[in-house]
Amino acid sequence: MKRRELLSTYLAISLLKQQRLADYLGEHFWNVDLEKALIDFGLDRTFPIQILGSESHISGTWLWAWANHQSQLPEQVTKQAWWLHQYGKEHRVDIFIQPELPVSEVDGHEIAIIASGLCKADGYYAGNYGNGSAFLLIYGMSKIFEKMELRAIEVSGLLSQAISTYEVDHRLLVKSLFGQLEWQTKQTTLETTGVSSKKEEVVVKFDSYNRIAEVEAKIDFKPSGLS
Repeated sequence: MKRRELLSTYLAISLLKQQRLADYLGEHFWNVDLEKALIDFGLDRTFPIQILGSESHISGTWLWAWANHQSQLPEQVTKQAWWLHQYGKEHRVDIFIQPELPVSEVDGHEIAIIASGLCKADGYYAGNYGNGSAFLLIYGMSKIFEKMELRAIEVSGLLSQAISTYEVDHRLLVKSLFGQLEWQTKQTTLETTGVSSKKEEVVVKFDSYNRIAEVEAKIDFKPSGLS
């Protein structure tokens, strides 16, 4: 998949992960142990990480971890960055191949959103260190997130937030999110409907340009004709 397809596929689910992460962390500090590939948020909240790269506030550039020779990052924290580099070569995704990129072309958040999905992370963290931000993939939080109930109104908000944040393929965005959430779906020419395990429904209507025209969350309904 190309860059826009990747972003369309993973944007909404990554936004959900980020909301979950923010709710869980609240006010916190952060500290990274590179040798152990761990991040510590305090209060016994320590999780495995992978370093994607860094965004310089001075030069306005993104630098991949695999290209950051000056920092001499340990191999154990750059495995996923190297995997994405190889993925970029195989699938011709330019932003994964170029060692350094201007943030006017692609910023750390877009890269981390895509990487979070491709690398099956539980989210990402942008750690500000003064002159820049380090972008890290976080793992080991899936059991924590499972305890957070997902409501139809939240999914509706995710879709609205996603299309206001980046230029994406709206139909692919919706289809991907429902699939990743394992919701039952029904598609027609004009709309896509998703139904959760809690039997809540989200109906997404599209205009003639395949853009989201309306998103409606329903709590009390009787589902029918779903696949």
